[in-house]
Amino acid sequence: MTQTYSIQASDGITRMTFVPEKGGVGISLIMPDETFPEGKRELLYLPEGVSADNYNRICGGWPFCFPVCARVNRAGKAQYLYDGQLYDMGIHGFAQYEPWTVLNHKSDEITLQLTDNARTRAVYPFAFDVRLTYRIMPGELVCEQVYHNPGDGPLLYAAGFHPYFSIPFDRYHKDDVQFVYHPEMGLQYNEALDDIVGRGPMVETPIALTVPEFNERIAKVGQNKTTALRFPDGRSIEMTAGPQESDLFSFVHIYHQVDEPFFCIEPWTSHPNAINTMGAMRVLQPGHQNSGVLTLSYA
Repeated sequence: MTQTYSIQASDGITRMTFVPEKGGVGISLIMPDETFPEGKRELLYLPEGVSADNYNRICGGWPFCFPVCARVNRAGKAQYLYDGQLYDMGIHGFAQYEPWTVLNHKSDEITLQLTDNARTRAVYPFAFDVRLTYRIMPGELVCEQVYHNPGDGPLLYAAGFHPYFSIPFDRYHKDDVQFVYHPEMGLQYNEALDDIVGRGPMVETPIALTVPEFNERIAKVGQNKTTALRFPDGRSIEMTAGPQESDLFSFVHIYHQVDEPFFCIEPWTSHPNAINTMGAMRVLQPGHQNSGVLTLSYA
């Protein structure tokens, strides 16, 4: 039986459950909502039949992406070149497959840690220490991140969140749910969706989730990094990744399948294939760290 860890707010309802050994994925995020049975709503989607015991790839829940976001492409292969050597790297990196260490667990707080090991160094020749501290309050979730370079050389990395938000079809139609964000520049994918080829069209929001040209879209955002899902009953899921004034989470990617009851809002630090693009990855010098905060609220 796979071990799970939960944190719960003082209201006795707001609750999140994690599976540290399965990439630290969150498999449940419950928030108060008096219009739902028992006065609470599950915000995360998991495919039918997927649980803590058999979760083995990004397919739902609340996964975390590291050390790349999205796909990698070099000469048509999922590879990147660093210091004269080619390395393989799958979509969204390896953090989703690695077991995370629980450094701290209290009733309303948990800290998960991922550090380099023999498996990671085989595909990513860097020392790293990533810590995610989740705190939960009534109707709100906060994740404080620390990206630290404990090595003796530069650390190149990208990181991102990939939450699958549930759109329960017995209550909502995707046509009636709207997405809101604040892009400063649209980016254009190539046909294979594994690289950026230039600027793309800007999309004005609020926009219905089912507008065809809106899916698999990436944009660069500025200081206003807030995104939201607005439901026709007046409820909304609002998420901010930052700090707002920094460039830590400068990209937002959108993904869903029209006929499936989920919608992904993905704040990323770098664009797809950044590891093969000069100057596109975040760089930490030895002993240095970056810190970020992601806040989610439901009201």
